Amino acid sequence: ITNTNGCNNISAPFDSKGMLLGKITNSFRIFPNPVVDNVNIFLADKVEGEVQINIYAMDGKSVWNKTYSSVPSNINISTLTPGIYVLDCSVQGKKYTAKLIKN
Repeated sequence: ITNTNGCNNISAPFDSKGMLLGKITNSFRIFPNPVVDNVNIFLADKVEGEVQINIYAMDGKSVWNKTYSSVPSNINISTLTPGIYVLDCSVQGKKYTAKLIKN
């Protein structure tokens, strides 16, 4: 049997939900950005241990910080005023940084 593309073999279908296709170019991401209340955190690196998250205003002052036992999937930043911030995530001696826009 030949299909409309001229192929005579068809592979079995598979469910790709949850798979990461392609190469991740940035191992640390936050979303949505801009954010209103809750920001999701994605860290592709497999790290375990205590996590320190700091958020800094553009003048360099720390405006939010918290320590977690592992990387949280999201954090609530509803107490921050609208503006542009820098979010730092430190774990196992590695530091990940992202620009954060709060609406």
